[in-house]
Amino acid sequence: ATEGSRRCAVVPAGTVQLLLAALGSGFGRNLWLAPTYAVSAATFGLFFVKGAVVGTWVAHIPWVSDRFDFSKSTLGLVILAMAIGVIVALPIMGQAIVRLGSVRSTKIAGTICALVLPLPLLAPEPWLLPLALIVLGASSGAMDVSMNAHGVAVERILHRPIMSSLHAGCSF
Repeated sequence: ATEGSRRCAVVPAGTVQLLLAALGSGFGRNLWLAPTYAVSAATFGLFFVKGAVVGTWVAHIPWVSDRFDFSKSTLGLVILAMAIGVIVALPIMGQAIVRLGSVRSTKIAGTICALVLPLPLLAPEPWLLPLALIVLGASSGAMDVSMNAHGVAVERILHRPIMSSLHAGCSF
């Protein structure tokens, strides 16, 4: 579809509603015709947030290790808790995407992922750190599955591959 001289894609409102509101583009709540750059930018933003959350945790690992005086082997076991959370969340989120759709699943997982980021950093005792990392890992894994499913849906809407550029968002 075209709107004036711009290429546009027909998409449901939930896909780009939040980003368009933030950008002040003037599109209404019942958006059905969105510029392709807005669809791509909104989805890219999801990947950026996921990369920022994981990057923030990784940057604080030395501080957490010093704070609790972990040996390297203990730190490795504690960090393994995050992977356990991811493994648990992946099949659960797959079913959630089927029931809720990629837009709603991504909103929920992204919000939870951003909200639980402080948990490992605020853990008052060493035994609470693995529990916090399981929660962070589960929310991170849930966001990963949902945003990738959403990226595939956006690729289908745009009729062109954008997944590699979306994954670049995690690297910023």
